[in-house]
Amino acid sequence: DVQKSPAPPPWEPVAADLAAAPMIDLDAFDRLATLFTATEGRNVPHNVVLLAGEGVIHSRATDHLAAFAERFSIPVATTLSAKGAISEDHPLALGVFGYGGSRWATEAILSEEVEVLLVVGSSLTQRDTLQWNPRMLPSVALVQVAADPLHLGATWTSELAVVAESGEALRRLASLDGGAAAGLEGGRRTRETFLASVRGGPRRYGEEDISSAAVPMHPARVVTELREAMPDEATLSVDSGAHRAWFAEYWTVREACTHFSLTALGPMGGAIPLAIGAQLARPEKPAMVATGDGCMLMHGMELHTAAREGVPLIVALMDNQAYGNIWYRAHAMGDGPSRLTDIPLMDWVGFAKSVGAEGERVEDPGDIAAAVGRALDSSGPYLLDLRIDKRPPTPITPWREAVQEWEDDH
Repeated sequence: DVQKSPAPPPWEPVAADLAAAPMIDLDAFDRLATLFTATEGRNVPHNVVLLAGEGVIHSRATDHLAAFAERFSIPVATTLSAKGAISEDHPLALGVFGYGGSRWATEAILSEEVEVLLVVGSSLTQRDTLQWNPRMLPSVALVQVAADPLHLGATWTSELAVVAESGEALRRLASLDGGAAAGLEGGRRTRETFLASVRGGPRRYGEEDISSAAVPMHPARVVTELREAMPDEATLSVDSGAHRAWFAEYWTVREACTHFSLTALGPMGGAIPLAIGAQLARPEKPAMVATGDGCMLMHGMELHTAAREGVPLIVALMDNQAYGNIWYRAHAMGDGPSRLTDIPLMDWVGFAKSVGAEGERVEDPGDIAAAVGRALDSSGPYLLDLRIDKRPPTPITPWREAVQEWEDDH
């Protein structure tokens, strides 16, 4: 009887070969290597950009990703679901492409200078392609590597499709030799010049907002303050809502595999239980939850689980007293629809204390760092009720423009 049986501690991770069997289509991989091998009458493409998807995370291949990129100076962007597959402070990192994308990643992948776009571990969904934006298609070859053959060609037919587990493909790419290695080495200067050009401009959209002193607080300033107050190795579990875009843009992942977000399903309220799991699995890393008041109304009671079990979490509650993403649409329809998105009268600090947690309200951005310090010193869950302004538009300008273009064309 499973429900009556004790679960013997400690937990053990699934063996790597079981979690991500190192399978690969060797013939297809050989064709990929040939793409970078010089032959008579054919020039080797030099400007290569890599887009890493969630498959890289699932196959525990972040080290292989970094090794391949570093060996050949390959610029790396990630999808939102793979944010942090490479440290976003890495000199080859471009940040997120697609929904919640950075300026660097957007300008790089949409550039006409890209000859080969190497996609590893992404099925190229709507969000991962900036609303199926054909401008991301490179001039020479779209190369797609995925463990599930049904993910290959689901959006666009690629010039090279490789059925492979992401980790095995990246391991082999990092250890290329012969003509393929020489071909990639020959394009190093081109890629370094391209990368320097892209990274010469601002990384983010709305860079000026990170220093806003406004009250109610600007979300960009809040996320920036939270990031600087948290240790580099802290895990971040992000809920579904407008805050997802703010944290995608302004939270810099400094250690690989510390950003968790259920981006495909979008379940409101999922971040607290997600963070409980992250903290139990990695107790040596401080854990933060990025959530909103609408999400708290869905599953905020899971804060009681964390308090009961003594799980230390910092709940960064982006409190705009509204269902924020819905308000962006509703307020344009008038006062009636706008009022339906209101979440008034909630005492979130009182709620946290009622279930055994601690917490405090923060209304001035200059007070955030000290509040995070007190939360880090707490032995259990600690809720920060961060009073933010709901009016600033989320930093997803390229996404909004792409959606509008797609709707106009269809």
